[in-house]
Amino acid sequence: MNHTRLVCFLLAVLFMLAAVFAACEPGEGSGDVTGGVKDKTSNPYADDDTVYNTECFAGDCVYFNQIDAGGGGSHLVFTLLDYPGDMYHACPDPTCDHRVGSDCPFVGGSVLCVVMRDGRLPVLYITSSLEVSEFDTETGALRWVGNIPVGIGARGADDAWFYRGKLYMYTNFCKEPGRARARIAVLDTVKKRSEYFDSDVGTGMLGIWGDRVWYITDRNVICSCALDFSDVREEYDVGIEEKNYRVNRHTLGGFIDSGVIYFERNCREPEKFAGDAFINESGDGYDLMYEMVSDVYMLDADDIGAGERLVAEGVIQFKTHNGDLYYTKMDYDHYEESETYTYTVDKGEEFESSGSGKTYRFDGGTLYRYEHESGKTVTVCEDIGTNFSVVKNHISTVSMDGIIEVTDDYVFFSGRQYRDLDDELKDRDCCNYICQLDIKTGQWRVLVERADVPWGSVS
Repeated sequence: MNHTRLVCFLLAVLFMLAAVFAACEPGEGSGDVTGGVKDKTSNPYADDDTVYNTECFAGDCVYFNQIDAGGGGSHLVFTLLDYPGDMYHACPDPTCDHRVGSDCPFVGGSVLCVVMRDGRLPVLYITSSLEVSEFDTETGALRWVGNIPVGIGARGADDAWFYRGKLYMYTNFCKEPGRARARIAVLDTVKKRSEYFDSDVGTGMLGIWGDRVWYITDRNVICSCALDFSDVREEYDVGIEEKNYRVNRHTLGGFIDSGVIYFERNCREPEKFAGDAFINESGDGYDLMYEMVSDVYMLDADDIGAGERLVAEGVIQFKTHNGDLYYTKMDYDHYEESETYTYTVDKGEEFESSGSGKTYRFDGGTLYRYEHESGKTVTVCEDIGTNFSVVKNHISTVSMDGIIEVTDDYVFFSGRQYRDLDDELKDRDCCNYICQLDIKTGQWRVLVERADVPWGSVS
């Protein structure tokens, strides 16, 4: 009898220990253990069907990477729409010096994706030194969520989509003549785990739709796969002969937005302009050999069998919002005779050098919108005094290029101004770093003038 009681007692102890260990085992969606207390918060985005693909716009302000001309490195900063030109450090620590070599996690940082929240300030997913962190702009809290996945590489991501707590990202970098094995990856911001898409061809991500990842291969086949990269399907063959010469790679550009797929075809150099050496020849001018135009087609992702439809020709660049296509077209007009100016290139304590600029309309200062529901194209604005893109020469400092973001109310872009040049441009060229266009009125303004600023100009 005593032996039986001893066995029962030992079994009871074992069951109790097993229960304790089971309670301590990290479960699905569990967070880190801090101070001996487990954070049992589950994925807050598990039931959110919104696909976030916002790079800089966060409600009433714009975040961007600012270069310190004094050698202090780059900093993640923001400007308020109501106070354009005034820049503030994203880092909320008042004791931080925001300098290279310090512990400031925002030095060298850039925004991967902005996630808006109803009734609350947004969350930013930022990357610095290939580490990805979640920055709550409401509380100032910064939480490490992982590293840039192996499939993306040291160059970092070119674009990112946030969906149900996961960051899907890709890079279009490819060394010729070889091809990248994988270019799409996902980072689970809750579980802090990442994986990449193991493909034997280069891929460029189009977006997320219908709980599937859509992408185009360097054989120019539009494909889709499940969110965990399984169940790969070839959806539509664009044509293997197509090549995007813009960056010397094979993968064409495109987007999937609200069930509409837009992709480019017939990439080509724009026509030359007889007798205009300024735009046709390389050197100190703006060589068109590095610019490309293409035609943009659309597909219905839910009815691909219906085939493609041509929606725009001679397009320089394009972006989507709510299923509509925003784009610019080649519309060149030379302003050399009336708009030649001189400005400061380098400025220091003991030296100063100047450069000369010549302005022109590259895309006509005109923005178009193709409305997918009606099938009609409208002109958003026309000849507004600035291009929506930048043709770089050897002295241009603009690192952003063209249409950056489209929202319900605004288009954010970097562009070369060709009209109304005034004395404010005497210390820089006419490339404006970030501009804001009001879609309803067609009015535009400069939010951030230049990519680099002297130290001390940022609050």
